[in-house]
Amino acid sequence: MPEYIRENNNFYSSINDTNNYTLKKLDNGLQILFIEDKKALTSTANMYVNVGSVDNPNDTQGLAHFLEHMLFMGSSKYPDVAHFKNFITTHGGYTNAYTAHTFTYYYFSVTNKILEGLDIFSNFFIDPLFNKKYVEKEVNAVCSEHNKNISSDGWRGYSLIKKFFDDSHNNTFGCGNKETLFNDNDTDKLIKKLREFFNDFYNPDKMILIVSHKKIDDKFIDKTVSMFKKISNKKTKTTNYEPKITYYDDKYEIIKMKAIKKEPSIVFNWFVKGDQHYKKNKSFIFGLLRYILGSASVNSLDNILSNSGLIKFLHISTDEVYLTHTHVRIDIELTEKGLNHYNAIIIMVCTYLKNLNMSKDFINEFYEEFKKKKLMDFITQIELDSSSLADSIITQYNLTRCPLSEILIQSIKFDNIDLDYFFDIISQMTQNKMKIVLVSDTFDIKELSLIDKYYGTHYNKEFLPLKDEEKIKNIYPELNKYLTDKFEIITPIKKKSKHYLKLKSSNKNIYYLKKSNNFNTYFNIFICHIRLDEMYVKNVEYYTDLLIHLAYIQKLHENLFYDLSVSKNDISIDINDDVLRVSFKSIDNKNIPKLLKQVLDLYFNKNETKINQTIYKTIVDELIDNINNYYLSQSYELLNSEFRLLLNPEFNYSNQEILKCIKKDLTHEKSFNLTGQITGLFGGSITLDNVQKIIDIVDDKFEQSKIIYEEYCLKEIAKTITIKSKNKENTENAICYGVNLMKYTDDLLLLKSFIILLETYIHEKFFNIVRTEKQVGYIVQAKVYNVKTLLYPEYYLCFIVQSSLDNLKEIIKDFIDNNYMELFDKLSDEEFKEITKGISKSLKEKKTNIGDEIIDKINILETNEKFHKKEKFDMYKKISQIIKKMSKKDFVDFGTSIIKNPVAIVQIQKI
Repeated sequence: MPEYIRENNNFYSSINDTNNYTLKKLDNGLQILFIEDKKALTSTANMYVNVGSVDNPNDTQGLAHFLEHMLFMGSSKYPDVAHFKNFITTHGGYTNAYTAHTFTYYYFSVTNKILEGLDIFSNFFIDPLFNKKYVEKEVNAVCSEHNKNISSDGWRGYSLIKKFFDDSHNNTFGCGNKETLFNDNDTDKLIKKLREFFNDFYNPDKMILIVSHKKIDDKFIDKTVSMFKKISNKKTKTTNYEPKITYYDDKYEIIKMKAIKKEPSIVFNWFVKGDQHYKKNKSFIFGLLRYILGSASVNSLDNILSNSGLIKFLHISTDEVYLTHTHVRIDIELTEKGLNHYNAIIIMVCTYLKNLNMSKDFINEFYEEFKKKKLMDFITQIELDSSSLADSIITQYNLTRCPLSEILIQSIKFDNIDLDYFFDIISQMTQNKMKIVLVSDTFDIKELSLIDKYYGTHYNKEFLPLKDEEKIKNIYPELNKYLTDKFEIITPIKKKSKHYLKLKSSNKNIYYLKKSNNFNTYFNIFICHIRLDEMYVKNVEYYTDLLIHLAYIQKLHENLFYDLSVSKNDISIDINDDVLRVSFKSIDNKNIPKLLKQVLDLYFNKNETKINQTIYKTIVDELIDNINNYYLSQSYELLNSEFRLLLNPEFNYSNQEILKCIKKDLTHEKSFNLTGQITGLFGGSITLDNVQKIIDIVDDKFEQSKIIYEEYCLKEIAKTITIKSKNKENTENAICYGVNLMKYTDDLLLLKSFIILLETYIHEKFFNIVRTEKQVGYIVQAKVYNVKTLLYPEYYLCFIVQSSLDNLKEIIKDFIDNNYMELFDKLSDEEFKEITKGISKSLKEKKTNIGDEIIDKINILETNEKFHKKEKFDMYKKISQIIKKMSKKDFVDFGTSIIKNPVAIVQIQKI
């Protein structure tokens, strides 16, 4: 057994997988996989049944889906139809199910009492009631699902693909509705058919149960087994249909479909004879097919069609039709040009496939690369949550029928692979055997003579003569030079104090090195935010140019970014408000600085270069379309004015302003010399040597900020607060006296404890106090604010004064010297003891009772890291203990010392 595979109770997984597994096969044929996930906050159960809509009787389509609904409607042991739902709700859980073509899937999650949930769940399959009084209700629920799907082009297209089948078992209506379920049936007849279907198909040897829980011992396993062994064996039917499809020697079949949405597409379909089962590792061969045809590297099918301006996106999938056939599908989203020249795309796809079929040497090379990628993915895979892991296992099992004990290592079992099977599959993907669906909202329904019975889709079915394929040889995707099979885990740097190591660069930028991880990792992580100086002048033209530039470079070099992503070198650069974000993750420790510099040079080349007009026009058209339709996606998430206003009123450009700045014709790409305040974070297995190299690269690429960052932060805080509480009659000016609390101590937990005490003490005394002096009012506020920078917080104590007076510096100085300092002189032992006692009590309350102002104060102090509820509660308890032990002297020293060194006093006039 290779060193990267771990055996656990006769179940095999990655050496980095921390879960424990136990696999049981019961006497009735049911298989149960137990997953012990010590980090899990919820427990889950997932039931797979190898029965789907393909098993529907011809005269009652949708019956498998209807059965899925009715199994939730009570059992002999638990007849109350609301019992399971109430149990799930009470225990903070979730439940659902769905019916696919060849299987049905049921699942639920709870925060506790999983065994009680499993008992109710098991009785779904032991003795369901099928109470006829719920038939109409659930038929209506089925209809509701179908009505929701009617407006989806995806569902409409899937329904039309079935029109290529000649037999009724494939050309079926999976969802069902009132007409198909009550087809010559009354309620009693429908219940009878339901029971017959359940008894005919729902046998335990067709079922797999996956249970995940934080602690699984023998007692837990025995109790679960005792429940599910009661599912009785029946003489069930076996699905063994052969799909029937007619092919012609001199023509191919195409369906033209009227779409609801604007995006045109073309879908190529082949129903090839060949399964994806684990014997001879056939699933690996189909994976290799997806890898080659789905590649976006140079000379790939995607790359050729994209560079021709014909397509926006290409995706390939391979799904099971029956045990003997596989549905190979290429989905392509078209440009307007691509829709007008779809015949050219058909010729290119067919030529490309024919070329692959004659290229054994190339396929052998790509086969070796694909093995390297699968091994890399396996070794560096991230741990999935239990529910996602169960979904992945079931998906793989349904395709491969692999023994469950080997399901997680099936992808890297390279022995016994028959490459001749690849050529057998691709030789069937010919022009005369392809079935095409062409989708567009521009088709005239007058020219589409057919209407789909269940979705109301207008379509036409045509037979077209075969196209002459181009004589192109030796056009294959380039091999990925960034893939590596050498991996190294470097234990993260650890010290007793500080969670982060704070570093400063020669440009006075700030970087943080995360010095401890919950687990070792192969990945090296670098993230930085550049708060751009140019954005402060609200230059909408500059912002628009930069927005287009980032999208253009990404599209221009998409084959490079694809290769980097495939090789686990994920680099992204995008802009959000006034922040440019650079994110980099890599397993290649040796070449990290080189790769980062290579990508940054692409984006921020100081020399103007000639524009690729085709790509530039695609980007501009997409941006204009997104603005006009308020799409919030990719780099354009700020284009909705309401959303933008919530983020930052400073940059509330109107859509019309942005549209005016978009240059539709540009001969040379602009160069950008960006300046800004940089905050960076390093983590994972990155070395100190690479940390320094990256800092030097980033500092060299982005010029030093022209503003004082802390002054900018305080000015933004003051503006926000002043605008919210402004009195139009007598408040025209504002001033902010700011103190950076991070300079007091490196112990973040101790600092949070001091801040909570300070906030509680000064809250009532200074919050929104309105004073009058010579009939001129001014407002004083004293509060702690968290300016989140990447994963690390910056806490500021801010004193804000608003007034129509001009002498605000004198006012705030007098306020600090007298009013604020006087508070600490007057603080008595009794008052201090009362405050600390109240805070400690609030923090120690049970999780379900947390929700008062004290907790709100802690939540304001959170970083951007996501904490689970238990982790938060543990933090609350630690803060409670610190506050309980704190002396009045320590608190007074903190409160009086911090105020002596303000980082900035920022005045804002005429707001």
